[in-house]
Amino acid sequence: MRSTVRFLALAAMLALSVQLPACPAAAEPPVPERTVWQGEVEINESLFIPAGRTLVILPGTTVRIRTVAPSCTEGSAPVITVAGDLSADGTADARIRFVSVTSDGAVCTEGREAMLVYAGTTARNQSLSFCDFTGGALLCYQAALPIRGCTFNRTSVRFSGDNSTVRGCAFLDSPLSVFPRSATVIEGNTFTRSERDESGIYLYDSASVRNNTISNCVSGIEASIWITGAVAGNTITGCLEAVNSTGALDITQNSFTGNGIGLRSWAGLDRLEGNLIGGNDIGISSLGRLAGRGNNTFRTQSGAQNRLSDIQEMLLASGVCEDGNGQPLGARVTIQDVSGRTVFSGDPDFVALIAYERLPDGSERRFAPFTARASMLGASNSTVLDGTYNVSFRLRLELYPELVLHSFRGGLSGAEPGAQVPFTITVRNTGLVAARNFRVAAFVDGEQAYMQHVNSLGPGDSRNLTFIWQASGGTHSFRAEADTGQAVAEPSEKDNTRTFRAQIRVREFVPGPPMLVGSLIVLAAGAAIISARRRGA
Repeated sequence: MRSTVRFLALAAMLALSVQLPACPAAAEPPVPERTVWQGEVEINESLFIPAGRTLVILPGTTVRIRTVAPSCTEGSAPVITVAGDLSADGTADARIRFVSVTSDGAVCTEGREAMLVYAGTTARNQSLSFCDFTGGALLCYQAALPIRGCTFNRTSVRFSGDNSTVRGCAFLDSPLSVFPRSATVIEGNTFTRSERDESGIYLYDSASVRNNTISNCVSGIEASIWITGAVAGNTITGCLEAVNSTGALDITQNSFTGNGIGLRSWAGLDRLEGNLIGGNDIGISSLGRLAGRGNNTFRTQSGAQNRLSDIQEMLLASGVCEDGNGQPLGARVTIQDVSGRTVFSGDPDFVALIAYERLPDGSERRFAPFTARASMLGASNSTVLDGTYNVSFRLRLELYPELVLHSFRGGLSGAEPGAQVPFTITVRNTGLVAARNFRVAAFVDGEQAYMQHVNSLGPGDSRNLTFIWQASGGTHSFRAEADTGQAVAEPSEKDNTRTFRAQIRVREFVPGPPMLVGSLIVLAAGAAIISARRRGA
């Protein structure tokens, strides 16, 4: 996981970096065919040396790359980008210095490129030797740059799509990273850190790593998933892990002494041959059995042995607990080895178990097969874990939800035909685990009037669901169902339904009594006679 996170983060930085030289502003003055630096050179803004042009830095030159802000992580940071030829060759007595600083002169060690060497297919002559980098970063992209006799102090060095060579250099607190697609050669260098807080070499693509001395790092060499490459003749001491690999490296003729772990092989695909792996806490820790593991020496010439074991073979277990409906449960899992010793307790999503050990005295211990157990609310289950590399398991606990349709009410009192009548359905879960992915429905006279999907209802929880029904006259039957379609297994379905009947009365017009009608006729006739006489007068 750590390799993947670092890869994504650094790849994003790389993507930003390689865009810088793509298109210099049209308003910039033309770059001469040959630019020569000597003495003291101050770089206050980014500089681009295009293809077909040459940058020459003479021996003894000091190049200060200065940000425009007092912080290394704020404001703009100048970048020297060379897409043409580069000749930066100092001598043992007149070295070239690159220093990345803030506007106040403090050395930048965070997030800034000092030099970007970008070759592609255009550059033909590039070299960098006897140079001292302090702060910033050096990025080589699609280059074939020979780097020789340089020092890097708090400087990040990265290669991408690259065929460069790094020989005879010293890296202090300066990680080196190789990104795809590269064939970088890293040979005869020293890597060390003042604090054990980062790895020495990160491999995100194949590289040849030979005859280097690496000390006091998290991992001397860290290889990402599926990476191949040759790791040969290196001396790695004082690291948490001499090599931490999730790839398939050829690891030959190295000396891994005085580390926490000599080799940690997460994928179990690395090949070992002729290595000295002694004086560590653990010699080899691998997933399954590594090819060539026995063709190595586990005792130094001074007699130092690995303190805990020469070889550990790991078994990866990943499991899940589920209820009676196959839904995941947060149940704690306990794993015991073959002797009944508890070796794990917790969430079994990813568990590394020591299945086999060979001790420094040559004796062997086997811990497999393992037994995984889970219990929750009185339900329990167990299974046996055995295998060479990894096993997956499920523990099903007979725990179920219990849905109860608690009430089904409608505002029917006094309702007339055409009225919008609100209904409320209350569903409870009286079971021991959550009920998931079920539907609640209501029917009027056998026809569906409402349907609602419920994602989850926890144990002891209730949910009120409402809908509107347009009333019509007559007597009606009403029915509500929790888990209509019976998607959820329950101990009992008897409480999942509620029904009732109700009548919506239709108001009828009732005519008045006959005497009243007759009186109205007489009054109307009298009024007509009076009106006629007035007109005659």
